[in-house]
Amino acid sequence: MIEVRTHATLAELDARQLEALNRASRNASPFSSPYWLAGFLKFDRQHLEHSPQVLILAAYEGAALTGYLPLKATVDGNGRKLSCLITLEVERPQVVALPQDEQRVAQAFFRYLVHKRDGWDLLEIAQQDPASALYAGPDFPLHHHWLRRLPDRENNVMQVTYADPRAYVAAMSQKMRWNVKKQFKSLFAAPGVSVLVSSKPTARATLYELFLDIERRSWKQRGSAGVGSREDTYRALLADPAAPLELFVAVLLLDGLPIGGSVWGNYGLNAYYFQSVYAESHQALSPGTLMTWLPIQSALATRRAQLNMLPDFSYYKRRWLAATIQTETLQLFRVGSRYHLKALVGGFKRKILKGHEAGKVLANPYKEAAGKAGFPASVDRAHIDALTAAARAAGATELDAPALEGLSPFT
Repeated sequence: MIEVRTHATLAELDARQLEALNRASRNASPFSSPYWLAGFLKFDRQHLEHSPQVLILAAYEGAALTGYLPLKATVDGNGRKLSCLITLEVERPQVVALPQDEQRVAQAFFRYLVHKRDGWDLLEIAQQDPASALYAGPDFPLHHHWLRRLPDRENNVMQVTYADPRAYVAAMSQKMRWNVKKQFKSLFAAPGVSVLVSSKPTARATLYELFLDIERRSWKQRGSAGVGSREDTYRALLADPAAPLELFVAVLLLDGLPIGGSVWGNYGLNAYYFQSVYAESHQALSPGTLMTWLPIQSALATRRAQLNMLPDFSYYKRRWLAATIQTETLQLFRVGSRYHLKALVGGFKRKILKGHEAGKVLANPYKEAAGKAGFPASVDRAHIDALTAAARAAGATELDAPALEGLSPFT
């Protein structure tokens, strides 16, 4: 029989047990790893600013940990809400359990929250797809709670089923192949093009500082689509040689000036494409295309099962052959709470207004929100040169234009 307990800190749990269970789960995710959770709790600025109560649900059978689900509790004018501990840059939060235990652990958590720990007004679980054990909600009658689901961010996953990179390119649309080939030809012909890349902790941590400098000169800085509060979390992850996640950072240089960057990593059988960025001053060279290709090339070369490209920008990721996965937010309200009443009013308004508002469909709403660039951001070349030299000294690999062409089946 499953016993559910709650833990207010990660330190109350055995990190080795959590990691082993996560690795053995149906969808082993770095975001469910105790290593990532610890970094988030210690360094994420938004989390530290708001200081929500950590609430890790853990399922036990005897002394054995059977499953876990990291949540947080927040209080506002509408009541007390339970939600996923990490919400940004996350793919489909899940119950972490062995595949055969997933459903019963999920239902044990629902029963515990509904019947034994009822001091909340809203339970909200983001990015749930139909395969999730949480998607359907409780399998028992709800007398004092109301369940609904709302559309949420799309996730994007590329299955690595191609025999080689050329087979992958052949599966693309003809227009996409032609565009990438044209962009690569222009970029590789530019004098002084090279890429510094590394998975070595000191080198990749230094390269990430260059990545952040590029972000300062990109539209993402203005469009609230940058690293933001996760900056220090990534710093800690990248600098730690004990990380169970193999992380890579690549920086594209043009005559020594960083103009593009990418971060990806391998966890278990899968690869994850975390972030990319390019300097607006060099948009004509399409540096973002190379920064997207490098994680894909890495996943193809190392024969990962899939490359998870995470939520948002689906219109672009589909061109790179990622499949779009629709998700929904699961919301369980305490009937009569302010959250519940507001949800009813909001649902009524949406029903009335449906069909009367033809909103503008944006290919990239974040970039649209950023608006046009103002004055070019200043560049501290002395600082950049020092970071570049430090990355090289720490063992970063440098790829010149011919080497980059060798990694590209488009040319």
